[in-house]
This record gives sequence, C-alpha cells and structure tokens, in this order.
Amino acid sequence: MGVLVPLDHYSSFRRIALAQWDAPRDPIIHGHMWLDMTKADQLLAELSESHDCKVTYAALVGKAASLALSEMPAVNAKVIGRKIYRKKTIDVYYQVDIGKGSDLTGTVVTNTDEKPLHAIALELSSRAKKIRRGEDRQYEKTQKRGLFRRAPIWLLAYLFRMMSFLLYRVGLPSKLLGASEPDPFGSVMVTNVGSFGIDVAYAPLVPWTRTPYIFLVGRARQMPVVVDGELVVRKMLPVSATIDHRVIDGALIGRMSQIIKRYLENPNDEGTLTVEASEAY
Repeated sequence: MGVLVPLDHYSSFRRIALAQWDAPRDPIIHGHMWLDMTKADQLLAELSESHDCKVTYAALVGKAASLALSEMPAVNAKVIGRKIYRKKTIDVYYQVDIGKGSDLTGTVVTNTDEKPLHAIALELSSRAKKIRRGEDRQYEKTQKRGLFRRAPIWLLAYLFRMMSFLLYRVGLPSKLLGASEPDPFGSVMVTNVGSFGIDVAYAPLVPWTRTPYIFLVGRARQMPVVVDGELVVRKMLPVSATIDHRVIDGALIGRMSQIIKRYLENPNDEGTLTVEASEAY
C-alpha cells in the first residue's frame, strides 16, 4: 500500500480492539477548564439575598454560555441532515435531578441571553420544584408514569428518532408532540454533577435532540493558584463541555471559552464583556 506497511504482530488486546470497534465516526470534542469563583460567589450571595432565591453555579454557567452564543450567533445552531440551521433564540436546557439521582429530566429556560441572572435562577428553581413535587404535567404524563416508563426500550429508540424527524426535518409544531417550547431541548444543555461529588466529567451528546453543546458543572473546591505572581488559595469551579465539531471548530471554541471564562470570573462586568467579545469575534 505504498507508504503504509502492515504490522506483523498484534497483541491479544489489539486483536480484541480491532474486532469490537469500528472506525471513529463521532464528531465530539471534549474540554474543561477551572475557573476562579471569588467574584462570582460575591454576586451570587448578593442576588440570592436580594431576590430571595438560590442562584446556582448551573444558572451562572447557562447564562455564560448564552452570552457566548449571543456574541457568536453563527454557532447557535443545530445540524439537521447535512445542513446547519441557526436558532432564532438562545435557550438553555437544564437537567433536573429527581430523588437524589433516582431519575433525571430537564426543563428549558428560553431567551437566557436577554434575562438577568436572578430571573434565570428563579425560573429554573420554580420549574425544578414543580417537577420534584409531581406537579409538572409533562414529566408526570410522559416520563414518570407514561410512555417513557411503560414502552419497550426498542420502541423508545424508534419513537425518539421519529420525534426528532418530525420536529426538525418535517417542522411539525412541538406542541403537537407534547412539548411546551418550540425547541424543547435548547441551544445548550447544562447539568450539575458537582452535587454528586464529581470534579470533572463529560456527558454524551443526545443525538435526537440535535443540541450541540453540553456543559457539566463540577464540584467547586479550594485550590492553590497563582494570581499576579503570588500563590494564593481560591475557590475554583471545574466546567467541562462536550461539543459537536460539525457546528463549531477549534478556533471558535477558543473564542467561546474566553467569553465564558471572562463572564464566570467577572460576572459584574457583563456590559464590558459584551463589547470586548463583539470586537474579538
């Protein structure tokens, strides 16, 4: 084969590996970063007190991702078939833990780029409480007691693909499929794994949702870091991401991560952040 020469010997593991895995076809990119929460913690405490709600790191990360997408509208998109379609709105699908890990569902907060952080937190908290109290009709009807619970797994796999096809390829209104939002899965997904004691983790993309970004919020902890040439201890938050390479490439991922980092470490400077990000993009 010209410049290629076959190996003469394979180890037993290499034989097993060649037998069980096909050539890679997955377009996923993974990455994570640690972020200094010193200024963010001050803001979250102030907002939580003034608006009588807990503003979580998950709400903060969702807002940061939304601001990044607002400054880079071309990558607020989904792949449908072999084409990329831009979304008209920026929405965040927040994963909601039920029963301390016994089940998992989610809810969409729409137009998160336009809403203040405390409003996102209030909306997310209200919806999560309704789901956990059994007052969310969609979760109760479909996931807890309905089709998702009773249908065979092979049928669920078919139904998920069919739902995705009808929603994104045919353009069927989502309400006819039982969803409450036009795009029930948002621009990005955010889930908090720090509550389970996990520092850094990666989640798989969910193909039938067409959502190209999943951000995982890990466990914040005190760590030694260098600030202005001095070794200090700061509360650091790990944020990891799973990204669809078909929607965004490495250069744009770098710009997105810079915007997210600036906001998370300086959340009071949102106005300045927006101007700087626009110039960079």
